[in-house]
Amino acid sequence: MKRDRSVMHYNRKTLRGTLIIIMLLISSFKSSSQESMVVDADITDLSALIGSKKYSFYITDLEDVPDKIKYNLDSYLKIILGELYVNAVFKEGYISDLDGYFQENPNTFDRGWVITKYQFVFDLKKPEIGIVNYPIKVDVDEYGQVIECNWPRKWFGKVNDFVERSKIKAKAMKWAEKNTLNSTDFDVDLIYDSGNNTMSWKFRFPKERPDFSGSYQMLEIDWSNNEILKEYTIYTTISH
Repeated sequence: MKRDRSVMHYNRKTLRGTLIIIMLLISSFKSSSQESMVVDADITDLSALIGSKKYSFYITDLEDVPDKIKYNLDSYLKIILGELYVNAVFKEGYISDLDGYFQENPNTFDRGWVITKYQFVFDLKKPEIGIVNYPIKVDVDEYGQVIECNWPRKWFGKVNDFVERSKIKAKAMKWAEKNTLNSTDFDVDLIYDSGNNTMSWKFRFPKERPDFSGSYQMLEIDWSNNEILKEYTIYTTISH
C-alpha cells in the first residue's frame, strides 16, 4: 500500500530587507502562499479480493475493460473535470470477479466496506493551481454506474472558478490568529468533502507539543468560495 504524501509542513519565513517595494512584497507573499499549498498524493485505498484463489486483477491500461464501461467512465470524467479532463491520466486499477468471490465468501453482513467490480485511479496534474498530483479514484459497478468518486460532481471543472490559494491561506491565518494559534506553523492538505460535494483545504494547527499528547485545531475551507466549512479539534497520542 502506498503512503499518502499529500500533507506538507510549512514554516513561514520572515521577509527581511531595507528597501522593499510594496508591490514586490505583495507579489512575494502571494507566491509563497501558493507554493505552500500544494497536493502531491498517492492513492491509498485500492482493494483486492483474495480467497482460495485470486479474484482481483491489477491493470495499468484500459484495454481489458469492456467498451461500455470505458464509455461511461470517460463520459463521467468529462462531466466532473471539464477543462481539467486533459490533465487526468489513467494510472492503475482493479477488475474483480465478485460472483466468484461471494460464492466462496457469502457472508457480507460484517464487512466494513463495499467493493465494486471496477476500480480506476486517474492522476490529475495541474501544478499551476497547486495540484502536483491528486489521485482521482472512481468505483464503477458492472453496468457502468459510478458508485463513488473522490472529486465533486459539479462546479470543479473550470480553473478560473477556483479561489486563489493565497486568499484561502490569508483567511486561515486570520482564523488562526483569532484563535490564538501559531499561524507560522501548520500542515495543509487538499481533501474531498463528500458531504458538501466540494474540494476543501484542510489546515492543522498544533495547540500543544505534539511529541507528547498532541492537540490540534482543524480548519477546512471550501476551495470554490473561500467559506469555512468545518472547525474542530483532534487529539493524538504518540507512544514511545
